[in-house]
Amino acid sequence: KRQFENIDSTNLKIVRVQGPGFFITEYLTAPLTKIECQTKDGKPSVLKYKPSIEMRVTYLNSEGIKRRRVFYFDRTQLIHGNIYGIESRFISSIDKVIPIDKVILIEVQDGHKNYHYVK
Repeated sequence: KRQFENIDSTNLKIVRVQGPGFFITEYLTAPLTKIECQTKDGKPSVLKYKPSIEMRVTYLNSEGIKRRRVFYFDRTQLIHGNIYGIESRFISSIDKVIPIDKVILIEVQDGHKNYHYVK
């Protein structure tokens, strides 16, 4: 909530996500249906946009040490040269800001966790 207050929400949509134990949460996310990416060997690939998609960001921290963070892709934004990501599906205060110029690698995959968009 802290750094997400300045996001222009006119392009986002409200979604409801159900996880294990039937707990449902609501949040804003991008209005996507697919993620165009490439495999490790450089071939084009498409992932369906869903709440189980994870994004692993490898970056250098302020001391120059390589670190890795895992975010839910649908809870991530790129704003003013920074990646804003939330690491917990249900606790939005577990967040991180990573300057894009410190990023070494971004990996996206379906984590196959039991999360689903619901109406």
